[in-house]
Amino acid sequence: MSSKLGKYEPIKGRPEDITASRYPIIQPTPKLIWVVFAASIALCAAAITFLVVEIRWNSATPYKQSLYPQFESQKYTCGNSTEEAKRRGCTFDVLSMNWLPEQCARDEALEFIDYAVNETWVYYRDRHAEHPIEGTDELSELGDKFWWSTQREHMVHCAFMILRLHKVLERGGKIDHLTGSFGHTKHCVMMLLDASKADPENDRVNTPGNIALGSC
Repeated sequence: MSSKLGKYEPIKGRPEDITASRYPIIQPTPKLIWVVFAASIALCAAAITFLVVEIRWNSATPYKQSLYPQFESQKYTCGNSTEEAKRRGCTFDVLSMNWLPEQCARDEALEFIDYAVNETWVYYRDRHAEHPIEGTDELSELGDKFWWSTQREHMVHCAFMILRLHKVLERGGKIDHLTGSFGHTKHCVMMLLDASKADPENDRVNTPGNIALGSC
């Protein structure tokens, strides 16, 4: 038994451990660790800067997320003063009480004017109705000063503004910022509803209706 064992030679030692990988692992130096750390910080800072710029850009761009497609195209403006509005070719719209670019729709403006002929309201420079405004030209030159009128004028304005919104949306025209404002439309609807509460006919059964089959 011992003679058979004697023919096997013991394994000679190897310079490296037999369990070691054929691809030696290089231990990172402190300098390399700091370089990687600094690069990571720089990338994080760049990403944060990009996000901040993107958020500010989006918040500074009105109507970008609007429900109305026409606001996504070039926005036409009248500048920052009446004089600049005139230079840009804008004209006064008495229905919205705005100077508007020629590209903005003017639906229901003439109808509003015709309706106002048979009404009694007057525009004033003061709340106490002591200084009346003489005509649309004088009204249009008020700039940032307030004008005053009656609740009747307010209700008629709201009614025709809602009509304008519907007509312009129906044909796909360009809506001015006031007409297209949901906040203004809601204000008008609620004001009309509140005013209607004074109608003595509210509780009288005088309104017919029928059930229809709709579509969308």
